[in-house]
Amino acid sequence: MPYVAVALILIASLISALPAPQRTVEFGSSDFHLRSVPGDGPYENYFISRPFAAFEGEAVYPGLSITWTDNRTGAIVEQQNGAITWVTAPSAFPAPTQFATGNLAPADGSYVAWVQYYLCETPATPPCSNYTASVTGSLVIATQMAYVRVQLALGAAGSVLIAVALVQSGGGNRRITSR
Repeated sequence: MPYVAVALILIASLISALPAPQRTVEFGSSDFHLRSVPGDGPYENYFISRPFAAFEGEAVYPGLSITWTDNRTGAIVEQQNGAITWVTAPSAFPAPTQFATGNLAPADGSYVAWVQYYLCETPATPPCSNYTASVTGSLVIATQMAYVRVQLALGAAGSVLIAVALVQSGGGNRRITSR
């Protein structure tokens, strides 16, 4: 029984080395729309994604890029990889203290990605009035708590087996011999 207990505890610890299950949500430029909200200047501009689902405890890791294309020539003017991204409920505004890049989803539900647009003050001011901006990329959503229940169950079972083995070895089969 002690060997089985130790094996269960070792299996529980080895499970923590497994990569977290994850899924990827891909976004094309048509999956975003531009939105301005009151902010530090007169307004802050963001691209907002279509809604996607996340579950409590899942971590969201954005890999989104903004590309500015010159309307006259079609040339790429600038590309910003790793754009600043916040993830919120669809009805919430982005704030650095809220659910942001790489943090865990606070509850099961629908979320949107807010990608900060800051090449120009507004999309209508030069030189951005001559540019078209688009966002593409993906979100990796990882289930951080995937193996916790299995780890706890195996660890608890191993601990119980060790306790039973200790009780059995200390309580019975004592021999008294006299000479």
